[in-house]
Amino acid sequence: TPPEQCDPPQTGTKPYCVDPPVLGSFKTPVIKVQKKITSGTILKVRIRATNDGKSNLEKVKVCLKTPKRYIKGSPTRCRTLPNLGAGSTKTVTLRLKTKKVNKRKKIRFKATVSAAGVAKQKNYVGHVTLMKQ
Repeated sequence: TPPEQCDPPQTGTKPYCVDPPVLGSFKTPVIKVQKKITSGTILKVRIRATNDGKSNLEKVKVCLKTPKRYIKGSPTRCRTLPNLGAGSTKTVTLRLKTKKVNKRKKIRFKATVSAAGVAKQKNYVGHVTLMKQ
């Protein structure tokens, strides 16, 4: 009898099934933010996600983790891009309300870009100086 074929999306014959290659991948996300901001104001954070792979990626999740003691609201904020074409770049802008501080503080952000079927997530740390009001 001929060998039995593997179930899609795998290729080959059982028991030697092979998973399809992951063709999408990300460059390190880039965070753009003001260098200094007065506490108690709105901070705009831009995260640039780039697909440097050979295929389109769907449901790309771009997340920003912030320190809860200096930023109001949830410490993790995410946006989902419906798709990110091969070789393309998209920017996500998040608006964050800063808490009031008594003295100058340097706060750090961590961005993560991920998608189903992509093995890696890349992280980048950005920072801003929060000035006393």
